[in-house]
Amino acid sequence: MSLKGIAGKTAIVTGGGAGIGEALVARLLAEGARVLAVDRDSDRLAALSQADETGACATVAADVATEDGWSKIMRAAEDRFGGADLLANNAGILGATAALEELSMENWDQVMAVNARGVVLGMRAMARHLIDAGRPGAIVNTASIGAMRANPKRLAYAASKAAVIAITQGASHDLGAHGIRINAVAPGATETPMSVQVDAARMLGGSRPDIQKRPITRKANPGEIANVIAWLMSDEASYVTGAIYTVDGGMTA
Repeated sequence: MSLKGIAGKTAIVTGGGAGIGEALVARLLAEGARVLAVDRDSDRLAALSQADETGACATVAADVATEDGWSKIMRAAEDRFGGADLLANNAGILGATAALEELSMENWDQVMAVNARGVVLGMRAMARHLIDAGRPGAIVNTASIGAMRANPKRLAYAASKAAVIAITQGASHDLGAHGIRINAVAPGATETPMSVQVDAARMLGGSRPDIQKRPITRKANPGEIANVIAWLMSDEASYVTGAIYTVDGGMTA
């Protein structure tokens, strides 16, 4: 059954070249949306374009951590689709594995720039666009259970995702009067390139992935996270804003 209010809309999906972002692009296209997929990896975007059979997917290579990057993204949405209605701030990086005493400020700044600053820049660009156009919209940010459940040597990542939660909740108050809903998903372990990095680091440190510690004893596939994001973007979630949806197989329970 199709989600209400997705067909005919235009969505911007950052980190759209792989993992959750790639799965979300596919889900939104299947729902009848037009999609602008954003990624820093041009090869991933080229593969995405080649796989698209709908003709409704455009791509742009841009750095979400910069104002110039967001100017490029919004200009691409305007040029190709006449604007945008929906935004998934999904791009993110893990950063280097480092305990606090080993943490470099270069690593800290890099992770915060993409994961937190990039989300603020994206929300601001989208909010300005929607307010100027006089129409409602929806934004969904990708946080992580890493913001709620401590992991060793991931301080920058955890802090950046905790920032995403705070940013989401705060901005929902700012933009609600304009008809713009803002929510976030907090995925647990998911079969993505980032998850491979996490598992490799744990194995190197002598520990094993803790899949058995959750009620659903497997990782999510990216489509399971994308389904929740798509629902939050849809009119079926019309009274949902400022919410953080944990999608972790019960790990935080």
